[in-house]
Amino acid sequence: FWVRFACHWAFYLRLLLRPRGNQSDAVLPRPSLNLPLSSSGGFKSEEDGDPHPVKTVGFCPVTAQPPFGSGVDHSAIVGVLTNRSREQRQLISRAFQERTQQVRPLTSQEQWTGLRTTLLKSWGTAVAVVGRWLVLLAFGRNQLIFPDLPPTSGTLPTPHLLLHHGDHLSQDLLKSLQAALSGDLERTVVALLQPAAHFDAQELRTALKTPGSTEDVAVEILATRSPPQLQECLTVYKHNFQMEAEKDIKSETSGIFQDLLLALAEGTRESYSGIIDYNLVEQDVQALKQAEGPGTEGTWVLIFTQRNPEHLVQVFDQYQRCTGHELEKAVQNIFLGDAQAALLSLALVIKNTPLYFADKLHQALQDTEPNYQVLMRILISRSEIDLLSIRTAFKKKFGKSLYSSLQDVVKGDCRSALLALCRAEDL
Repeated sequence: FWVRFACHWAFYLRLLLRPRGNQSDAVLPRPSLNLPLSSSGGFKSEEDGDPHPVKTVGFCPVTAQPPFGSGVDHSAIVGVLTNRSREQRQLISRAFQERTQQVRPLTSQEQWTGLRTTLLKSWGTAVAVVGRWLVLLAFGRNQLIFPDLPPTSGTLPTPHLLLHHGDHLSQDLLKSLQAALSGDLERTVVALLQPAAHFDAQELRTALKTPGSTEDVAVEILATRSPPQLQECLTVYKHNFQMEAEKDIKSETSGIFQDLLLALAEGTRESYSGIIDYNLVEQDVQALKQAEGPGTEGTWVLIFTQRNPEHLVQVFDQYQRCTGHELEKAVQNIFLGDAQAALLSLALVIKNTPLYFADKLHQALQDTEPNYQVLMRILISRSEIDLLSIRTAFKKKFGKSLYSSLQDVVKGDCRSALLALCRAEDL
């Protein structure tokens, strides 16, 4: 009786566990994702076909070759990434990762551990002993993988319940593109796919650790990001580099410039209430007029980093009326080096942020070799904020559109990406 019972169950389990087609290639009814782009730059439809063959590991399909090989369509990638918002790009990354999941085959020991646990919960100890032999007899091989479904207590387990998944492995879109691309195009695509806070944190770290670029990039990030953006950037900075940005500022800078960056990093600038306090405007103007000697630099730092932009615009105007010259001239006469450059940059950011970025873009295009890092950082970070205003300021000041300037100067693989970020010609 027991022999016949075992044979019947072994036959039944073999029927249930038999894969369709090739025994080593059981197919899970889950769509595969290779390059989710069509030649026109949009998502591929079912009619577009799939250029890459698909093989399977257990029940999970994976591409037979990396999703972005040597024949990758750069224009399609650029078209999709530059025509999506940052939030949409993050959704694309998550969708790519979810749809390229793989499963690591279980070892024999892991299979038996999962099997024993499931059987003990489902049948009880006595039946588990018999079930072990039946299942091993029915399997006949060591690397079967089944979708992970919760065990059903008290009922006869189906084959899906007999084993559990190994570790989930999935293809990361960012890493896949990094492996397929190189140079300036790779850096541009990485910047497009990174969350804004991660990108800003990396740029700030590089600026603080690279001599000669601190006053430029650090002031740009600390002075032009909104308080929530700045707070998120500093949080990511601490998490990624195991160091607070303030400590790096203290170790890499000095003097009034250090005080300025630290005050900006605190993010305690007053918010605009809708009402200008003209008494405070007059007090600040008088304080700045008197702060022209040694030991008075703190007054400049306090006013430039704590007052809201609307208030400071009034301070600048009133200062010019009282002295007959712009506040920037006083900065040039009093300060030197990094402190002077930082205060002048802050003054321009406060008075006209689009013009500040237009100047930086123009300067990046005037170098012997275009500064692709600056072009990329500004076009990406401002693309959803005030890029149209920046383009307008650029053409008004330099007599030529930003788009035409990029066309004339930028070469190489990232040219199409930068032009796509710029969007269009300004007539």
